[in-house]
Amino acid sequence: MGNPEKAGMGQHLGALRWRKSSAFRISGASKFFDTPQKSDPGIEFLLNILWIVCKSDNGLAVRSVFSSIRREQGMRKIFVALCVSTILLIFVAATAIAAVPSYAGAWTLDKSKSGELPRRWQSADSIVMDVTQNDKALVVAFKFDQAGDTLTYNLDGSTSSANMGGPFPGKATLSAKVNADGSVELTTVREGERDGQSFKFSSTEVWQLADGGKTLKVKRTSESPRGKQESNLVFTKK
Repeated sequence: MGNPEKAGMGQHLGALRWRKSSAFRISGASKFFDTPQKSDPGIEFLLNILWIVCKSDNGLAVRSVFSSIRREQGMRKIFVALCVSTILLIFVAATAIAAVPSYAGAWTLDKSKSGELPRRWQSADSIVMDVTQNDKALVVAFKFDQAGDTLTYNLDGSTSSANMGGPFPGKATLSAKVNADGSVELTTVREGERDGQSFKFSSTEVWQLADGGKTLKVKRTSESPRGKQESNLVFTKK
């Protein structure tokens, strides 16, 4: 007669079978340990051997250990799912913030609707902005009567520079900030010298579209040697 223990072990080993993934798998082991359909063949083989031990009369302790492992695997799955969800929410939020509406077009200052204009702006015959825009930058060609400057603001938050003319020519540092509501905040800091004296002018403009994109409202805050001034500017699209 054959050895019963060897016969029982042979039956368990006979239950092992190859799958398309070329990894040893047993139906009971894969169900108990919740292993993936495609896993490492070496790990799969060890799990199957341990399953045989669990099926033996003295395998209660082993089964208890692997029940704990399976619960920990479930917790890891929940943790991974939470991490993935968080990453997706951050991505969606970043995409929403990065969605900048188009400010491109030719804009003319409407003095009748604007308030607290700087003195020089009040005496100007026309103030026009030709704006072009792409994913990386907002380019503003500002024309004050016949004179003007072209300023490029990077939409990724990095600074740029430009040489500005006018009564106080100098080098300007430019920066842009995109707000969650689609408005953009443009900051210009110009420094230079005139008649042997240094000067510094700074301005911050918050741009916001209105009337279906036909109106551009600009809240402008400027600082100069003469002090601080706030203006509410309204531009209409040509």
